Amino acid sequence: MDYVKNPKAIEDKSMQIIYDYVKDLGLTDDEVRVVSRTVHASGDVEYAQLVKMSPDAVQKGIEA
Repeated sequence: MDYVKNPKAIEDKSMQIIYDYVKDLGLTDDEVRVVSRTVHASGDVEYAQLVKMSPDAVQKGIEA
């Protein structure tokens, strides 16, 4: 059986799969990163549809 053993490669592949799912949700690039990380951490792609952010949420988080 051939499978990926490198943890970073596994994470990169996972994030690409998630990105392909969330890229067309009308989010900014920063929001895509936040939502992608949320989906990755939870293991549940449904969060991509459930997460709502105010327009300045990412910037306010960066400033905090």
